[in-house]
Amino acid sequence: MGTGIAALVAWVVTALGGFVMLGRWVSQGGLRQQRGGVTRFPAGLVFSHFGLAAGGLVVWIAYLLTDKNRLAWVAFVLLIPVALLGFII
Repeated sequence: MGTGIAALVAWVVTALGGFVMLGRWVSQGGLRQQRGGVTRFPAGLVFSHFGLAAGGLVVWIAYLLTDKNRLAWVAFVLLIPVALLGFII
């Protein structure tokens, strides 16, 4: 279970970095930039990345609470598109 907690800590630290980037995106116009076409961060990509990452974190916490291996695999599978979207963004 120690590695599960370590993974949770890494995930939370990563999520905090994501919140900082999301805050920057919003403060620099966010969706308003979409209308002008000057952003390189399409809203669909940003919110898909955020939603999948948050969902994966919730599933990982559920895994830690229940110790059901299927939840760990679901969290892992959710991380694949999160990582791919992160590389795109």
